[in-house]
Amino acid sequence: MLIQWWQTPLIAVSEFFGNPATKSNLTGDYVEKTLSVGVIGFFLMIASFWKVRSWHQKLFMAVAGGILLLTVRSPLSELLYRYPWPVLSTGTPTRILFLLALALSLLAGFGFDAIREQKKLPRVALVVAWVFFLVLWAVAPIKRPMLLSTAILGLCTAVVLLTKYKKIILYALIPLAIGELLYSFIKFNPFVPKQFVFPENKIVTELQSRSGIDRFWGYGTAQIEANFATQVHLYSPDGTDPLNLAWYNRFIQASRNGNTAVTFNRTTRSDAQLLPGYGKEDLPGNEFRLRIMDLLGVKYVLTRSENPQDERTFPLERFKLLSHVDEWTIYENLKSAPRFFLTSDVRPYKDTADFKKQFFDLNFEPNKTVLIAQTDFYSLPQLLTGLSEVKLVSYTPTSVTFQASAETPTFLFLSDTYDHGWTATINAKPVELYNADFAFRGVVVPKGQSTVVFSYQPKSFTTGIAISLLALLATLYYVVHNHKSDGHDNS
Repeated sequence: MLIQWWQTPLIAVSEFFGNPATKSNLTGDYVEKTLSVGVIGFFLMIASFWKVRSWHQKLFMAVAGGILLLTVRSPLSELLYRYPWPVLSTGTPTRILFLLALALSLLAGFGFDAIREQKKLPRVALVVAWVFFLVLWAVAPIKRPMLLSTAILGLCTAVVLLTKYKKIILYALIPLAIGELLYSFIKFNPFVPKQFVFPENKIVTELQSRSGIDRFWGYGTAQIEANFATQVHLYSPDGTDPLNLAWYNRFIQASRNGNTAVTFNRTTRSDAQLLPGYGKEDLPGNEFRLRIMDLLGVKYVLTRSENPQDERTFPLERFKLLSHVDEWTIYENLKSAPRFFLTSDVRPYKDTADFKKQFFDLNFEPNKTVLIAQTDFYSLPQLLTGLSEVKLVSYTPTSVTFQASAETPTFLFLSDTYDHGWTATINAKPVELYNADFAFRGVVVPKGQSTVVFSYQPKSFTTGIAISLLALLATLYYVVHNHKSDGHDNS
Protein backbone atom coordinates (compact mmCIF):
# COMPACT_ATOMS: atom_id res chain seq x y z
CA MET A 1 0.00 0.00 0.00
CA LEU A 2 2.94 2.35 -0.55
CA ILE A 3 2.66 5.31 -2.92
CA GLN A 4 4.56 4.92 -6.18
CA TRP A 5 6.84 7.87 -6.94
CA TRP A 6 4.92 8.53 -10.17
CA GLN A 7 1.73 9.04 -8.11
CA THR A 8 3.09 12.10 -6.27
CA PRO A 9 1.42 14.55 -8.75
CA LEU A 10 -1.76 13.77 -6.78
CA ILE A 11 -0.48 16.24 -4.18
CA ALA A 12 -1.36 19.09 -6.55
CA VAL A 13 -3.96 17.61 -8.91
CA SER A 14 -6.44 15.32 -7.18
CA GLU A 15 -7.79 13.89 -10.44
CA PHE A 16 -4.48 13.51 -12.25
CA PHE A 17 -5.22 9.80 -12.74
CA GLY A 18 -8.97 10.25 -13.14
CA ASN A 19 -11.90 9.74 -10.79
CA PRO A 20 -13.95 6.61 -9.99
CA ALA A 21 -17.12 8.71 -10.27
CA THR A 22 -16.49 9.04 -14.01
CA LYS A 23 -14.99 5.53 -14.30
CA SER A 24 -11.70 7.02 -15.41
CA ASN A 25 -9.50 6.27 -12.40
CA LEU A 26 -6.29 4.55 -13.48
CA THR A 27 -4.74 3.70 -10.09
CA GLY A 28 -7.42 1.40 -8.72
CA ASP A 29 -6.98 2.72 -5.17
CA TYR A 30 -8.35 6.26 -5.30
CA VAL A 31 -9.46 6.32 -1.66
CA GLU A 32 -6.10 5.18 -0.29
CA LYS A 33 -4.23 7.88 -2.25
CA THR A 34 -6.27 10.90 -1.17
CA LEU A 35 -3.46 13.35 -0.45
CA SER A 36 -4.20 16.43 -2.57
CA VAL A 37 -4.01 19.95 -1.16
CA GLY A 38 -5.06 21.40 -4.52
CA VAL A 39 -3.25 23.66 -6.95
CA ILE A 40 -3.59 26.72 -4.72
CA GLY A 41 -2.37 24.83 -1.68
CA PHE A 42 0.56 23.47 -3.71
CA PHE A 43 1.51 26.95 -4.96
CA LEU A 44 1.28 28.53 -1.50
CA MET A 45 3.23 25.64 -0.01
CA ILE A 46 6.08 26.32 -2.46
CA ALA A 47 5.87 30.03 -1.58
CA SER A 48 6.43 29.15 2.09
CA PHE A 49 9.90 27.81 1.20
CA TRP A 50 10.96 31.25 -0.05
CA LYS A 51 11.63 32.48 3.46
CA VAL A 52 11.66 30.11 6.42
CA ARG A 53 11.38 32.25 9.52
CA SER A 54 9.99 30.16 12.36
CA TRP A 55 10.52 26.79 13.95
CA HIS A 56 6.89 25.99 13.13
CA GLN A 57 7.69 25.98 9.43
CA LYS A 58 10.73 23.81 9.98
CA LEU A 59 8.64 21.40 12.07
CA PHE A 60 5.94 20.95 9.42
CA MET A 61 8.54 20.67 6.67
CA ALA A 62 10.16 17.88 8.67
CA VAL A 63 6.78 16.20 9.27
CA ALA A 64 5.89 16.33 5.57
CA GLY A 65 9.31 15.02 4.57
CA GLY A 66 9.16 12.22 7.14
CA ILE A 67 5.70 11.08 6.01
CA LEU A 68 6.83 11.06 2.38
CA LEU A 69 9.78 8.86 3.37
CA LEU A 70 7.38 6.46 5.12
CA THR A 71 4.72 6.31 2.41
CA VAL A 72 6.50 6.66 -0.97
CA ARG A 73 7.99 3.42 -2.25
CA SER A 74 11.75 3.38 -1.90
CA PRO A 75 14.39 0.96 -0.59
CA LEU A 76 14.07 2.66 2.82
CA SER A 77 10.27 2.38 3.08
CA GLU A 78 10.29 -1.21 1.82
CA LEU A 79 12.88 -2.06 4.47
CA LEU A 80 10.80 -0.44 7.21
CA TYR A 81 7.66 -2.44 6.36
CA ARG A 82 9.48 -5.71 5.80
CA TYR A 83 10.02 -6.34 9.51
CA PRO A 84 7.47 -6.55 12.37
CA TRP A 85 8.06 -3.11 13.86
CA PRO A 86 5.43 -1.99 16.37
CA VAL A 87 2.66 0.11 14.75
CA LEU A 88 4.32 0.13 11.31
CA SER A 89 3.82 -3.58 10.69
CA THR A 90 0.16 -3.54 11.75
CA GLY A 91 -0.93 -0.46 9.82
CA THR A 92 -1.44 0.64 6.24
CA PRO A 93 1.11 3.31 5.25
CA THR A 94 -1.37 5.43 3.31
CA ARG A 95 -3.60 5.83 6.39
CA ILE A 96 -1.25 8.56 7.63
CA LEU A 97 -1.55 10.65 4.46
CA PHE A 98 -4.02 12.94 6.21
CA LEU A 99 -1.08 14.11 8.33
CA LEU A 100 0.84 14.91 5.14
CA ALA A 101 -2.13 16.90 3.84
CA LEU A 102 -2.34 18.70 7.20
CA ALA A 103 1.37 19.57 7.19
CA LEU A 104 1.25 20.81 3.58
CA SER A 105 -1.89 22.86 4.32
CA LEU A 106 -0.18 24.55 7.27
CA LEU A 107 2.83 25.29 5.11
CA ALA A 108 0.43 26.78 2.56
CA GLY A 109 -0.83 29.07 5.32
CA PHE A 110 2.73 30.25 5.94
CA GLY A 111 3.07 30.83 2.20
CA PHE A 112 -0.12 32.91 2.20
CA ASP A 113 1.26 35.10 4.99
CA ALA A 114 4.58 35.45 3.16
CA ILE A 115 2.90 36.73 -0.01
CA ARG A 116 0.63 39.06 1.95
CA GLU A 117 3.44 40.62 3.99
CA GLN A 118 6.30 40.82 1.51
CA LYS A 119 6.70 43.65 -0.96
CA LYS A 120 8.97 41.54 -3.14
CA LEU A 121 6.89 38.54 -4.11
CA PRO A 122 8.34 35.03 -4.47
CA ARG A 123 8.48 34.65 -8.25
CA VAL A 124 10.72 31.64 -7.78
CA ALA A 125 7.70 29.78 -6.42
CA LEU A 126 5.77 30.71 -9.55
CA VAL A 127 8.54 29.45 -11.83
CA VAL A 128 8.80 26.17 -9.91
CA ALA A 129 5.03 25.66 -10.04
CA TRP A 130 4.84 26.29 -13.80
CA VAL A 131 7.79 24.03 -14.56
CA PHE A 132 6.12 21.33 -12.47
CA PHE A 133 2.83 21.77 -14.33
CA LEU A 134 4.48 21.73 -17.76
CA VAL A 135 6.03 18.39 -16.86
CA LEU A 136 2.62 17.16 -15.69
CA TRP A 137 1.05 18.25 -18.99
CA ALA A 138 3.65 16.21 -20.85
CA VAL A 139 3.04 13.01 -18.88
CA ALA A 140 -0.64 13.35 -17.87
CA PRO A 141 -2.62 10.24 -18.87
CA ILE A 142 -5.82 12.32 -18.83
CA LYS A 143 -5.60 15.94 -20.02
CA ARG A 144 -9.02 17.21 -18.92
CA PRO A 145 -8.26 17.55 -15.17
CA MET A 146 -5.17 19.57 -16.08
CA LEU A 147 -7.30 22.27 -17.76
CA LEU A 148 -8.99 23.36 -14.52
CA SER A 149 -5.77 23.03 -12.53
CA THR A 150 -3.83 25.16 -15.03
CA ALA A 151 -6.54 27.84 -14.97
CA ILE A 152 -6.28 27.99 -11.18
CA LEU A 153 -2.50 28.25 -11.41
CA GLY A 154 -3.04 31.16 -13.81
CA LEU A 155 -4.94 33.00 -11.07
CA CYS A 156 -2.04 32.32 -8.70
CA THR A 157 0.22 33.89 -11.34
CA ALA A 158 -1.94 37.00 -11.30
CA VAL A 159 -1.38 37.30 -7.55
CA VAL A 160 2.35 37.52 -8.16
CA LEU A 161 2.40 39.68 -11.28
CA LEU A 162 -0.47 42.11 -10.67
CA THR A 163 0.99 43.96 -7.70
CA LYS A 164 -1.70 46.66 -7.75
CA TYR A 165 -4.55 44.21 -7.13
CA LYS A 166 -2.48 41.72 -5.19
CA LYS A 167 -4.51 41.70 -1.97
CA ILE A 168 -7.88 41.45 -3.72
CA ILE A 169 -6.79 38.48 -5.81
CA LEU A 170 -4.89 36.96 -2.90
CA TYR A 171 -7.97 36.84 -0.68
CA ALA A 172 -9.99 35.55 -3.62
CA LEU A 173 -7.77 32.48 -3.51
CA ILE A 174 -9.36 31.41 -0.20
CA PRO A 175 -12.90 30.66 -1.51
CA LEU A 176 -11.36 29.35 -4.72
CA ALA A 177 -9.22 26.87 -2.76
CA ILE A 178 -12.31 25.75 -0.83
CA GLY A 179 -14.25 25.34 -4.06
CA GLU A 180 -11.43 23.42 -5.73
CA LEU A 181 -11.19 20.84 -2.95
CA LEU A 182 -14.97 20.71 -2.42
CA TYR A 183 -15.43 19.93 -6.12
CA SER A 184 -13.25 16.82 -5.82
CA PHE A 185 -14.93 15.79 -2.56
CA ILE A 186 -18.52 16.07 -3.79
CA LYS A 187 -17.66 14.33 -7.04
CA PHE A 188 -16.54 11.23 -5.15
CA ASN A 189 -18.77 11.60 -2.04
CA PRO A 190 -22.01 13.07 -3.37
CA PHE A 191 -24.83 14.09 -1.06
CA VAL A 192 -27.64 11.83 -2.23
CA PRO A 193 -30.85 10.41 -0.74
CA LYS A 194 -30.30 7.65 1.80
CA GLN A 195 -32.04 5.01 -0.32
CA PHE A 196 -29.33 5.31 -2.98
CA VAL A 197 -26.64 4.33 -0.48
CA PHE A 198 -28.75 1.87 1.52
CA PRO A 199 -31.32 0.48 -0.94
CA GLU A 200 -34.10 -1.69 0.43
CA ASN A 201 -33.04 -5.33 0.69
CA LYS A 202 -35.48 -8.12 1.49
CA ILE A 203 -33.14 -10.29 3.55
CA VAL A 204 -31.94 -7.30 5.58
CA THR A 205 -35.53 -6.21 6.19
CA GLU A 206 -36.44 -9.76 7.29
CA LEU A 207 -33.53 -9.90 9.75
CA GLN A 208 -34.36 -6.46 11.11
CA SER A 209 -37.93 -7.55 11.81
CA ARG A 210 -36.81 -10.69 13.66
CA SER A 211 -33.48 -10.26 15.35
CA GLY A 212 -33.70 -7.48 17.94
CA ILE A 213 -30.25 -7.61 19.57
CA ASP A 214 -29.71 -11.29 18.72
CA ARG A 215 -26.83 -11.92 16.35
CA PHE A 216 -26.84 -13.50 12.89
CA TRP A 217 -24.17 -15.28 10.84
CA GLY A 218 -23.89 -16.20 7.17
CA TYR A 219 -22.79 -19.71 6.17
CA GLY A 220 -20.92 -20.46 2.94
CA THR A 221 -21.81 -18.06 0.14
CA ALA A 222 -24.27 -16.36 2.50
CA GLN A 223 -21.36 -14.89 4.46
CA ILE A 224 -21.93 -11.18 5.09
CA GLU A 225 -18.91 -8.89 5.02
CA ALA A 226 -17.77 -7.80 8.47
CA ASN A 227 -18.92 -4.34 9.58
CA PHE A 228 -21.92 -4.42 7.23
CA ALA A 229 -24.26 -5.30 10.07
CA THR A 230 -23.48 -2.08 11.92
CA GLN A 231 -24.57 0.01 8.92
CA VAL A 232 -28.04 -1.55 8.86
CA HIS A 233 -28.47 -1.74 12.66
CA LEU A 234 -28.04 -5.51 12.93
CA TYR A 235 -25.71 -7.50 15.17
CA SER A 236 -23.13 -10.08 14.16
CA PRO A 237 -20.09 -11.63 15.87
CA ASP A 238 -17.68 -10.20 13.29
CA GLY A 239 -15.74 -6.98 12.89
CA THR A 240 -12.85 -5.90 10.68
CA ASP A 241 -10.02 -3.39 10.83
CA PRO A 242 -10.73 -1.91 14.23
CA LEU A 243 -8.21 -1.80 17.01
CA ASN A 244 -10.20 -4.72 18.38
CA LEU A 245 -9.79 -6.01 21.88
CA ALA A 246 -7.16 -8.72 22.08
CA TRP A 247 -9.08 -11.06 24.39
CA TYR A 248 -12.16 -11.05 22.14
CA ASN A 249 -10.04 -11.67 19.06
CA ARG A 250 -8.16 -14.43 20.88
CA PHE A 251 -11.44 -15.97 21.99
CA ILE A 252 -13.16 -15.91 18.60
CA GLN A 253 -10.12 -17.44 16.86
CA ALA A 254 -10.88 -20.57 18.91
CA SER A 255 -13.71 -21.23 16.44
CA ARG A 256 -11.04 -22.83 14.22
CA ASN A 257 -9.74 -25.61 16.42
CA GLY A 258 -10.64 -24.81 20.03
CA ASN A 259 -7.38 -22.98 20.73
CA THR A 260 -7.49 -19.31 21.64
CA ALA A 261 -4.98 -17.27 19.65
CA VAL A 262 -1.64 -16.51 21.26
CA THR A 263 -0.21 -14.36 18.47
CA PHE A 264 -1.86 -12.69 15.50
CA ASN A 265 -0.94 -12.75 11.83
CA ARG A 266 -1.79 -10.11 9.22
CA THR A 267 -5.31 -11.49 8.88
CA THR A 268 -6.32 -12.21 12.44
CA ARG A 269 -4.79 -9.03 13.85
CA SER A 270 -7.54 -6.96 12.23
CA ASP A 271 -10.32 -9.46 11.51
CA ALA A 272 -12.23 -10.65 14.56
CA GLN A 273 -14.53 -13.15 12.92
CA LEU A 274 -15.89 -16.66 13.26
CA LEU A 275 -14.20 -19.23 11.06
CA PRO A 276 -16.07 -19.17 7.71
CA GLY A 277 -17.67 -22.44 6.65
CA TYR A 278 -18.66 -24.16 3.42
CA GLY A 279 -20.00 -27.54 2.40
CA LYS A 280 -22.56 -30.07 3.53
CA GLU A 281 -20.88 -31.15 6.76
CA ASP A 282 -18.64 -28.25 7.74
CA LEU A 283 -21.22 -26.43 9.88
CA PRO A 284 -22.29 -29.34 12.14
CA GLY A 285 -18.79 -30.82 12.06
CA ASN A 286 -17.07 -27.95 13.89
CA GLU A 287 -18.21 -28.15 17.52
CA PHE A 288 -15.85 -25.37 18.56
CA ARG A 289 -17.50 -22.86 16.23
CA LEU A 290 -20.97 -23.99 17.28
CA ARG A 291 -20.14 -23.56 20.98
CA ILE A 292 -18.86 -20.02 20.38
CA MET A 293 -21.90 -19.20 18.25
CA ASP A 294 -24.14 -20.38 21.08
CA LEU A 295 -22.40 -18.21 23.67
CA LEU A 296 -22.45 -15.15 21.39
CA GLY A 297 -26.19 -15.44 20.94
CA VAL A 298 -26.02 -16.18 17.20
CA LYS A 299 -29.69 -17.00 16.88
CA TYR A 300 -30.04 -16.74 13.10
CA VAL A 301 -27.95 -18.53 10.47
CA LEU A 302 -28.22 -17.61 6.79
CA THR A 303 -27.60 -19.81 3.78
CA ARG A 304 -28.16 -19.46 0.05
CA SER A 305 -29.63 -21.79 -2.54
CA GLU A 306 -26.29 -22.37 -4.30
CA ASN A 307 -24.64 -23.65 -1.11
CA PRO A 308 -24.06 -27.43 -1.16
CA GLN A 309 -26.34 -28.69 1.63
CA ASP A 310 -28.57 -31.57 2.67
CA GLU A 311 -30.27 -32.84 5.86
CA ARG A 312 -26.85 -33.14 7.54
CA THR A 313 -26.01 -29.44 7.12
CA PHE A 314 -28.79 -28.12 9.35
CA PRO A 315 -29.78 -30.99 11.70
CA LEU A 316 -33.28 -30.68 13.14
CA GLU A 317 -32.15 -31.02 16.76
CA ARG A 318 -30.21 -27.76 16.44
CA PHE A 319 -31.65 -25.72 13.56
CA LYS A 320 -35.22 -24.75 12.75
CA LEU A 321 -36.21 -23.48 9.30
CA LEU A 322 -37.80 -20.05 9.64
CA SER A 323 -38.26 -18.55 6.18
CA HIS A 324 -37.15 -18.35 2.56
CA VAL A 325 -36.40 -14.91 1.12
CA ASP A 326 -35.64 -15.18 -2.59
CA GLU A 327 -32.45 -17.27 -2.79
CA TRP A 328 -31.78 -16.80 0.95
CA THR A 329 -32.87 -19.11 3.77
CA ILE A 330 -32.97 -18.23 7.48
CA TYR A 331 -32.52 -20.89 10.17
CA GLU A 332 -32.94 -20.42 13.90
CA ASN A 333 -30.16 -21.78 16.11
CA LEU A 334 -32.18 -23.54 18.81
CA LYS A 335 -29.21 -23.87 21.17
CA SER A 336 -28.07 -20.25 21.14
CA ALA A 337 -27.80 -18.65 24.56
CA PRO A 338 -29.76 -15.48 25.33
CA ARG A 339 -27.72 -12.32 24.82
CA PHE A 340 -28.15 -11.73 28.56
CA PHE A 341 -29.31 -13.90 31.44
CA LEU A 342 -29.17 -14.33 35.23
CA THR A 343 -27.44 -17.34 36.76
CA SER A 344 -26.07 -18.59 40.06
CA ASP A 345 -23.79 -21.12 38.33
CA VAL A 346 -20.49 -19.22 38.17
CA ARG A 347 -17.29 -21.27 38.09
CA PRO A 348 -13.61 -20.32 38.28
CA TYR A 349 -10.86 -21.15 35.80
CA LYS A 350 -7.14 -21.09 36.58
CA ASP A 351 -5.68 -20.14 33.21
CA THR A 352 -6.43 -20.16 29.49
CA ALA A 353 -5.91 -23.91 29.20
CA ASP A 354 -8.36 -24.53 32.04
CA PHE A 355 -10.89 -22.18 30.45
CA LYS A 356 -10.72 -24.03 27.13
CA LYS A 357 -11.07 -27.38 28.88
CA GLN A 358 -14.22 -26.32 30.74
CA PHE A 359 -15.79 -24.20 28.01
CA PHE A 360 -15.50 -26.79 25.25
CA ASP A 361 -16.56 -29.69 27.47
CA LEU A 362 -19.55 -31.46 25.93
CA ASN A 363 -21.58 -30.99 29.14
CA PHE A 364 -20.94 -27.23 29.42
CA GLU A 365 -24.10 -25.15 28.97
CA PRO A 366 -23.25 -21.58 27.87
CA ASN A 367 -26.83 -20.44 28.54
CA LYS A 368 -26.63 -21.39 32.23
CA THR A 369 -22.98 -21.42 33.32
CA VAL A 370 -20.45 -18.57 33.38
CA LEU A 371 -16.68 -18.91 33.81
CA ILE A 372 -14.58 -16.18 35.42
CA ALA A 373 -10.92 -15.98 36.38
CA GLN A 374 -10.06 -17.64 39.67
CA THR A 375 -8.73 -14.38 41.15
CA ASP A 376 -12.08 -12.67 40.47
CA PHE A 377 -14.08 -15.66 41.66
CA TYR A 378 -12.81 -15.29 45.22
CA SER A 379 -14.27 -11.77 45.43
CA LEU A 380 -17.78 -12.92 44.54
CA PRO A 381 -20.44 -13.06 47.26
CA GLN A 382 -22.29 -16.32 47.75
CA LEU A 383 -24.68 -16.85 44.84
CA LEU A 384 -27.83 -18.85 45.61
CA THR A 385 -30.43 -20.42 43.39
CA GLY A 386 -33.74 -18.59 43.47
CA LEU A 387 -36.39 -16.98 41.30
CA SER A 388 -34.99 -14.17 39.21
CA GLU A 389 -35.92 -12.14 36.17
CA VAL A 390 -34.15 -9.57 34.00
CA LYS A 391 -35.54 -7.28 31.30
CA LEU A 392 -33.70 -5.11 28.80
CA VAL A 393 -34.73 -1.47 29.13
CA SER A 394 -32.42 0.19 26.60
CA TYR A 395 -29.52 -0.83 24.38
CA THR A 396 -27.23 1.75 22.76
CA PRO A 397 -23.57 1.65 21.67
CA THR A 398 -22.42 3.32 24.89
CA SER A 399 -25.06 2.33 27.43
CA VAL A 400 -27.10 -0.77 28.29
CA THR A 401 -29.81 -0.71 30.96
CA PHE A 402 -31.57 -3.65 32.63
CA GLN A 403 -34.31 -4.05 35.22
CA ALA A 404 -33.61 -7.09 37.41
CA SER A 405 -35.55 -8.81 40.16
CA ALA A 406 -33.99 -11.57 42.28
CA GLU A 407 -34.88 -13.47 45.44
CA THR A 408 -31.19 -14.10 46.15
CA PRO A 409 -27.87 -12.59 44.95
CA THR A 410 -27.26 -13.71 41.36
CA PHE A 411 -24.97 -12.99 38.40
CA LEU A 412 -25.96 -11.05 35.27
CA PHE A 413 -24.11 -12.05 32.08
CA LEU A 414 -24.10 -9.98 28.86
CA SER A 415 -22.39 -11.34 25.75
CA ASP A 416 -20.90 -7.97 24.81
CA THR A 417 -17.17 -7.45 24.90
CA TYR A 418 -15.50 -6.59 28.18
CA ASP A 419 -13.29 -3.51 28.18
CA HIS A 420 -11.72 -1.36 30.88
CA GLY A 421 -13.68 1.62 29.54
CA TRP A 422 -16.98 0.03 30.55
CA THR A 423 -18.33 0.68 34.03
CA ALA A 424 -21.35 -0.74 35.85
CA THR A 425 -23.79 0.73 38.35
CA ILE A 426 -26.64 -0.87 40.26
CA ASN A 427 -29.29 1.54 41.53
CA ALA A 428 -26.89 4.38 40.63
CA LYS A 429 -24.06 2.97 42.78
CA PRO A 430 -20.78 1.80 41.15
CA VAL A 431 -20.16 -1.95 41.28
CA GLU A 432 -17.38 -4.19 40.05
CA LEU A 433 -17.57 -5.25 36.42
CA TYR A 434 -16.26 -8.78 35.81
CA ASN A 435 -14.60 -10.27 32.75
CA ALA A 436 -16.91 -13.24 32.18
CA ASP A 437 -16.34 -16.19 29.84
CA PHE A 438 -12.91 -14.86 28.86
CA ALA A 439 -14.07 -11.76 26.96
CA PHE A 440 -17.52 -10.61 28.07
CA ARG A 441 -19.29 -8.62 30.79
CA GLY A 442 -20.93 -9.61 34.03
CA VAL A 443 -21.99 -8.13 37.38
CA VAL A 444 -23.33 -9.46 40.65
CA VAL A 445 -26.99 -8.46 41.10
CA PRO A 446 -28.16 -8.19 44.74
CA LYS A 447 -31.39 -9.46 46.18
CA GLY A 448 -34.46 -7.38 45.36
CA GLN A 449 -35.30 -4.93 42.58
CA SER A 450 -32.32 -3.46 40.73
CA THR A 451 -31.57 -1.12 37.86
CA VAL A 452 -28.34 -2.24 36.23
CA VAL A 453 -26.54 0.13 33.87
CA PHE A 454 -23.45 -0.59 31.78
CA SER A 455 -21.85 2.66 30.57
CA TYR A 456 -18.88 3.23 28.31
CA GLN A 457 -16.77 5.94 29.97
CA PRO A 458 -13.11 5.39 28.96
CA LYS A 459 -10.48 7.29 30.89
CA SER A 460 -8.90 8.32 27.60
CA PHE A 461 -12.03 10.34 26.77
CA THR A 462 -12.11 12.22 30.08
CA THR A 463 -8.35 12.76 29.85
CA GLY A 464 -8.80 14.17 26.35
CA ILE A 465 -11.48 16.58 27.58
CA ALA A 466 -9.19 17.77 30.38
CA ILE A 467 -6.28 18.31 27.98
CA SER A 468 -8.54 20.16 25.53
CA LEU A 469 -9.84 22.46 28.28
CA LEU A 470 -6.31 23.20 29.46
CA ALA A 471 -5.24 23.93 25.88
CA LEU A 472 -8.24 26.24 25.42
CA LEU A 473 -7.45 28.13 28.64
CA ALA A 474 -3.80 28.44 27.63
CA THR A 475 -4.83 29.78 24.21
CA LEU A 476 -7.21 32.33 25.76
CA TYR A 477 -4.51 33.44 28.18
CA TYR A 478 -2.03 33.81 25.31
CA VAL A 479 -4.48 35.87 23.21
CA VAL A 480 -5.48 38.14 26.11
CA HIS A 481 -1.88 38.60 27.26
CA ASN A 482 -0.71 39.48 23.73
CA HIS A 483 -3.62 41.89 23.27
CA LYS A 484 -2.71 43.73 26.47
CA SER A 485 0.96 43.83 25.45
CA ASP A 486 0.07 45.28 22.04
CA GLY A 487 -2.16 47.91 23.66
CA HIS A 488 0.59 48.85 26.10
CA ASP A 489 3.14 49.18 23.29
CA ASN A 490 0.81 51.38 21.21
CA SER A 491 0.21 53.72 24.15
